[in-house]
Amino acid sequence: MAWVIGGVVLAYLAVFAWRFAEERLYADSGYYLARVINEGAFRIEHGRWVLALAQLPAWLGAKLGLSLRALILLQSLANVLWMAIAMLIAGFALRDARAVIAIALLHVIGLSDGLFCPVFELYFAADLLVLFVALLRSTAAREPYRMIALVALLLLIASSHLFAAALLAGIIILHLDRLERKQSLTLGLVLIAQLTVHAFTLSAYEKDHLAFVKRLDAHALAAWLRPDTWGDAFAYVSLHYPDALLLALVTMVLLFRQRQGWQAAFIIAFLLTATGLILLKEPGFLHDRYREQLNFPVVAWLTLMLTFFVDWSGKRHAVLITLMALILGYRVVEAERLAPFYQERTAWIKQQITLAQQHHLTKAIVTTPVYFGPADHAIEAGWSLPVESLLLSATESRSSTVSVIGTQDLQCPGVAQGLDELVFRCWDIVPARWLDERWFSPPHGRYVPLPAEPSR
Repeated sequence: MAWVIGGVVLAYLAVFAWRFAEERLYADSGYYLARVINEGAFRIEHGRWVLALAQLPAWLGAKLGLSLRALILLQSLANVLWMAIAMLIAGFALRDARAVIAIALLHVIGLSDGLFCPVFELYFAADLLVLFVALLRSTAAREPYRMIALVALLLLIASSHLFAAALLAGIIILHLDRLERKQSLTLGLVLIAQLTVHAFTLSAYEKDHLAFVKRLDAHALAAWLRPDTWGDAFAYVSLHYPDALLLALVTMVLLFRQRQGWQAAFIIAFLLTATGLILLKEPGFLHDRYREQLNFPVVAWLTLMLTFFVDWSGKRHAVLITLMALILGYRVVEAERLAPFYQERTAWIKQQITLAQQHHLTKAIVTTPVYFGPADHAIEAGWSLPVESLLLSATESRSSTVSVIGTQDLQCPGVAQGLDELVFRCWDIVPARWLDERWFSPPHGRYVPLPAEPSR
């Protein structure tokens, strides 16, 4: 059954990645692909080495000189290829069927907009965390190789994201009864050492994202504690995460029936703490790709608890398989519901590229923001427009390369003064020669507003 679930998810996501390869250039996905292509190396930011897993297929393709269209497809398939590798390791090397199920579920539960930006570090680190748990619970792995592998996984996971380190710490605590004192002490000290080193080497980006802690005051905490805040949070979860809500309910009921009260209490405490931090970091409930990434640690925690701490024997097995089928069905329907809006977004970018080419422009400015899709999803075209326009325009031929930026980009520091250069992204102004001429023809001239109608 584990391989049935894993195979179904893998097959669907592979087809999905093939169908919507261009749409999956959204946000960070296109950014990292363009970096890899033009720099010829992995783009590792903030010490998050797990990013190399997301970039490896496209990097290999670039080294082989594949077409840009092929590289875009490889970028889209990267998380699916990694998922397959992780499941094979879990199923055949570690012989853990539950780990296979966990990996499959982590790629669908709680994800809708995230399916169109599949390069978030924690998506890859979550699979590594499953392998960490499987290795932790393994009786076949030999010492000291098992401990060496656990430490290596710990360092890779903890460095990927602060929430990944929190998930890792929670997993270790819940497995203390399975670990010898020396082993738990080793893992704890390595995790503390890694976090300490990282604390002294935080990037400017990470410091900015942690700055909300300094901004907390009595007013912010009072707003966070208000019943209506948590009421809105419940309404938001019910709308966007009915699968995770059902999963949480079933997991808690089964844990209490198994008389695992302290584990259930610890799981609930982790959920409330993580949710509270997310609400403090990002008040409000507008759902978009970034908010979904913020929420993913909670979904990952629930998935790990269900697959590894709930007893699947007896009548529970049928109940849990039914639950999996319901969740997978819901997420497939949700992905297909949102896909046309992302296709509309990509079509709009291509339309701006065509207009620029008709006006013989290689650098153009269009009005942004532009939003697509239902009111409860913020699918916008501005953030990664410059990157995606480069990639999409050059798929036909390098000579058709166009750079389109939005009026939002003009508000970023240095952009208005750098319109003679290449605006790679809102925060990145580079010389046009930075582009690799195997795939791109460097745009020339100065960025100018794009006329609304094509020339005749």
